[in-house]
Amino acid sequence: DIHMHLAMVLDPFCILKGLPEHAQHPPLLPLVEAAFATPLMLGFSPYWALRLTYLAWEVLLALCFFVVLSSVTQNIRARRVGLACFIAFPMGWMTTVVMPQDEVIAATFIVAMIALIGRGMILRGLFIGGIGVIAGKIFVVLPLGALVLLLRQSTLIRRGVAAFALPIAVQIFVQMQQAGQEGLLNFSPAAAFGANLWPLLMPITGLSPGVALKLTALIAGGISGGVVLALWVRCRSRGDAGVEFAIRVALISMLWVWAIFYHVGTSYFMMTFPLQLLLARRLLDYGLAFGLATLPWAVNFFYGVANA
Repeated sequence: DIHMHLAMVLDPFCILKGLPEHAQHPPLLPLVEAAFATPLMLGFSPYWALRLTYLAWEVLLALCFFVVLSSVTQNIRARRVGLACFIAFPMGWMTTVVMPQDEVIAATFIVAMIALIGRGMILRGLFIGGIGVIAGKIFVVLPLGALVLLLRQSTLIRRGVAAFALPIAVQIFVQMQQAGQEGLLNFSPAAAFGANLWPLLMPITGLSPGVALKLTALIAGGISGGVVLALWVRCRSRGDAGVEFAIRVALISMLWVWAIFYHVGTSYFMMTFPLQLLLARRLLDYGLAFGLATLPWAVNFFYGVANA
């Protein structure tokens, strides 16, 4: 991964130009990586520059996290505990410093979107979420789509335009450049490093990655969509409940997919981990968050690496 991301940093417009070797990534990801990595490489080796790049994004994520945490609870002790858990739990530093993975960028866009929504800037928040789809991870579309549907401020059309106009325009441009190539939506890697049951089920069922991609995407999308639809029906008469409602919707939309989709990398939980901490209130909540911040990496190391 380091060599792949380094190549993208050295040519930040590579996906927009239609180069096939990086077509599985969001089109603006190299640009947001290069924003930090390019100046860092003036004083550091590529090895350290990439790790410091993801660490810089984690700092931005921490700032957004604290903004939302401050709006969720006024209890100073609860804020300190939440921030301490964010810093100390393994999901963060394992994802960024140890195993430089780009999911921290997507997590930053998700939490920044929640922060803006919590301050009443609904359309701006959705716009930031839309940038996250094309600059962080395509999975950002899950909480983004759910919030477009379930938020009550503004109109559905305005929310949809704010969220999806830019991603659709950029993706159309990229598809034109990548004509005849395997792009992001057709990327079907093996499941050996997954952090759910599919690494065990794939050899038993004999499913190919291509078939598993279509089958589990359909099931996961259907269940996640059904849950969001149920929430929509429920909140039509009750209205939303502010920032906590937005956090719950975003978290639910992703966790169902993490449970069912065949290729869920260990670092994908970085996108849901901050939201879990934001909703934690009891010691048990923090314990569950710690488990979900630790067990995926244990699966990766003790099963995925041995069977890759």
